Order: sequence, then structure tokens, then C-alpha cells
Amino acid sequence: MLELDEIFFHYRNERWVLQDLSLRIKEGYKRVGIVGENGSGKSTLLKIIARILQPQKGNLFYKGKDLREYSSRELAKLVSFLGPGNHLELGITVLELAKLGRYPYLSFMSPLSREDWRIIDWALEITDMERFKHKFLIELSSGEKQRARLARALVQDTNLLLLDEPTTFLDPRHWVKLLEVLKDVSKQRFILIASHDLSFLRLFAEHIYCLKEGRLVYDGEPYSFWDSSFFIQAFGVEPEILKPESSILNSSHKG
Repeated sequence: MLELDEIFFHYRNERWVLQDLSLRIKEGYKRVGIVGENGSGKSTLLKIIARILQPQKGNLFYKGKDLREYSSRELAKLVSFLGPGNHLELGITVLELAKLGRYPYLSFMSPLSREDWRIIDWALEITDMERFKHKFLIELSSGEKQRARLARALVQDTNLLLLDEPTTFLDPRHWVKLLEVLKDVSKQRFILIASHDLSFLRLFAEHIYCLKEGRLVYDGEPYSFWDSSFFIQAFGVEPEILKPESSILNSSHKG
């Protein structure tokens, strides 16, 4: 379904962030995670797939078609991206942000249709942002802003949903809610998450890719990754350190 072939990327004259990266995501996968240390290239990879960044070398294909052949409007109907946001968003309301997700489907100056409003209302409801829809983003907490941006990405109603650190700032209740929402949404579309939240990906992902210094070091089942030498290679620690019964974690909470 989604294929990256020998991708190379760097920022300006810096080192390669992605090096000779090739991966193929099969049609059957709906929930895929990308893990790796800080600077391993996870966020950069998502931005390349979303065509926010252009690789210096390599090719990307979706169902056999080069992603560079899509017009901006066609791509916006295919791929939605949730990133860290920007300061320009702070001057608009949650509802205005959500409405931006429907623009790829609208003609110039055309009003939102009944179907557009149905999708907007649905996205605000499942992200628990309906009651905040008339608030400006600058008035919201960090977690509420994150949920507002997720609503906008869902409103875009694309086949590919790319999420960069979607659990950032979420409290436990909304963490669980996000897991439920994304599992449900993945029945109809493909979701690719780049995250340091290994607990979330362990419960969500059907397939894991791990990057190390811009290279692919693991491509396989999640449970094989958590209990393998690949985890140590990627993070430099034993996977047991993340388990609740870990003596290291327990000792850090002792008075």
C-alpha cells in the first residue's frame, strides 16, 4: 500500500537524518507505529510522507502511484497530518480549526454542506471538544489543544492519518479515550503513529518500525520487538525497565 524506496534526507548542510530508508507497509495493516530515540528520524519520516518535506533522494508510492504526482488538493484528500501545531492557530476557535479540515473538499467560497457539518460534529464529539468549540485555542490547556488538532485531522477524513506524538499532554482519561477512538477509526483508514509513548503503541500497533540514526533496524510484530535485542539496540536499555514491576521504576517513587 505505502512504499518508501531508498529515502535520504537532511536539513540544510547537516548530517543525514534518514539514510537509505526503505519500507513497505502492506495493505492489511491498519495500525502501525514508528519508534526510535530522539533524532532517529521519526517525525521527519511522517513529514516526508505528508509531503511537508521533500527527500534529497528516494521515492514514495501509495498503491503504486508516486506521491509527487498528486496535486496539493488530491494529497489533502489522501493524507492528514497531526503535528505540534503553530502559533497561527492560537488566534482561531476550536470550531474554526476543525472546519479547516473540510477545505480540500470545497469549491472557492462554497459553504459547508450538511455532510461537512456531520463530520465536524462527529470529530468534535469523539475528541471531547464539543463543549470547547467556541473557545480560542490560546485559551485552552496543552492537552485540549492537542485534542483540537486531532479533531481537525479527523475532519479531513483521509485514507492515511499520520500522527506525531498524539498522546503528548493528554491526561489518563483522554489517553484511554484516544486509544479507543483511534482503534475505531482504524477500521476505515490507515493510521501511522510516531511516538515515544511505547505503552500506547504496545496496545495500539499491529506492526512496528524502529529507526536508529535514520536507518530501519526493526520491521515486524510489536510483541517480538518489546522482547528482543532490537529494543536494546534502539534504546540502549533493557525492555524490562519499562514494565510496572521494574525495580528501577519502583525505586524512583520511594520517599
